Amino acid sequence: MHQALLARGVSITERSVTHLMQRYEELVALRMAENSRLKERLQKQGRVILAIDGLQPDVGHEVLWVIRDCLSEEILLARPLLSSSQGDLTALLTEVRDLLKEFEVPIKGVIDFRTRNDW
Repeated sequence: MHQALLARGVSITERSVTHLMQRYEELVALRMAENSRLKERLQKQGRVILAIDGLQPDVGHEVLWVIRDCLSEEILLARPLLSSSQGDLTALLTEVRDLLKEFEVPIKGVIDFRTRNDW
């Protein structure tokens, strides 16, 4: 990995790459454990109502899209996107739908907060 980064012109020490790889492995392990906890919580709840919202810090920058369950207030997906096309957002919702299908938890509704008026 270190050699590949150097070849791309990224100036980084081998120790930093090793540290970042270890942190990544920790995050993957944490995410796997988190899925078990999330599955248990949502199955106990019996259903979800999804909310989708996007936050764009400045014009021209990526929008952070968040899909969460309104009942448990659990964030199910958060991902930055350059575009907010119907296809991009459909892909995010499909990813969450597939996760919930794996968890055997039905989606009872979707709230789209992109259309709300801020007061």
